[in-house]
Amino acid sequence: MITACDPTSPGGSPPQEDSWRLVSAGGLHTCAIAQEGSVWCWGDNASGQLGDGSGSGGSDPRWAQLAAAAVAVSAGGTHSCAVTVDGGLYCWGGNSFGQLGDSTETDSPLPGRVSLPDQVVGVSAGHLHTCAVLANGRAYCWGKNDTGQLGVGNVIPESCSLPGVSCAKTPQLVQGLEGVVEISAGGGSEGSHSCATLDDRSVWCWGENGDGQVGDGTLVSRNSPVRASDYYNVVAVTAGERHTCATLLGGEVHCWGAGFGEPMRIQSIEHVSSASAGDGFTCAILDDTTSWCWGGNDLGQLGDGTNQDRVYPSQVSGVLGIARIAAGGAHACAITDKGQLWCWGSNSHGQVGGTNQLTTNLPARVLSR
Repeated sequence: MITACDPTSPGGSPPQEDSWRLVSAGGLHTCAIAQEGSVWCWGDNASGQLGDGSGSGGSDPRWAQLAAAAVAVSAGGTHSCAVTVDGGLYCWGGNSFGQLGDSTETDSPLPGRVSLPDQVVGVSAGHLHTCAVLANGRAYCWGKNDTGQLGVGNVIPESCSLPGVSCAKTPQLVQGLEGVVEISAGGGSEGSHSCATLDDRSVWCWGENGDGQVGDGTLVSRNSPVRASDYYNVVAVTAGERHTCATLLGGEVHCWGAGFGEPMRIQSIEHVSSASAGDGFTCAILDDTTSWCWGGNDLGQLGDGTNQDRVYPSQVSGVLGIARIAAGGAHACAITDKGQLWCWGSNSHGQVGGTNQLTTNLPARVLSR
């Protein structure tokens, strides 16, 4: 769940410099919220995931045409979603498996409201599915369900137009979970999973588990939530492509799945305030406002000035005072406590912004145009 303070009204005028508040890195695009609550996206737009009504992409931030100010945003594989100040949820972009939740499989280049039974307090757009947390502590998911990532057991009331593929084109209640605080939808082309934290500080996951990313000690995929390990002090969870990481109450980060196997503590960093898992890499913010990343780095997604993979965390170079971090497909972004927005890694579709290079292993500042 992502929260923000007192947005007023959105608009189509570019935000003032250094006024960024929240950011989310998707597969090949990025979305961010400016101080007054407007949502801006850039990068690939082949499925309409920038939300500006066009089909053209690029590195310049585009205004996602929301009807109200946003307090949370999430960029997925080919779609995006935002929570508005009134508790509404809007999604746009790719919809080939119903991930927009509008009962169709038709892409939409403009935001459309998702019908849910209560106000929404958090959202996570995954590879080809979406999950949301409601004010009543329940979680709902929709979209592709080929590996059980919706968490609805064996009951799916709808099917995709593609024969043999399971999906839900409207929100479905995640089975057996109450008191949900946060949810994270991960995954990729080889399968997806989802995880949630509850108000008792436990963490539950479901979906694809071929690399142990569900964290229940098996390699068996789950179509209903199971408890991940025996954690009782989790404050946040983040689901990557084929791994999962949890931030614990004492500031430790533990990860499991691809590259980790059983849940293990990430050594050499402590006092972690938040973490974000991407496709084969992870980034974290420490209490001293520095950011550290580890994992795959072939496209500079760790932001440390190299293209060397890292088993141990390496500090993101040249940016201090980091307040928010987001890891995506092969790029990452950070917002500083002064409202500056920086991105790095793969820039094949302009998703980094602020640079014309196809890749950059150093942070590039994203400016309003």
